[in-house]
Amino acid sequence: TSHDELDADETIQEEVRNAARSLAEAVVERRAGRFRQIGIGLEDPREK
Repeated sequence: TSHDELDADETIQEEVRNAARSLAEAVVERRAGRFRQIGIGLEDPREK
């Protein structure tokens, strides 16, 4: 897979954004001393 193909693949980009959102949410929750499921409400941009 070339960089141009990855740049053009919007579903991959959305998956990366979702991963970043989940990580940021997990950091906030952990720092607050809470443990809960992360990423609720994020839509999977492509079928697995």
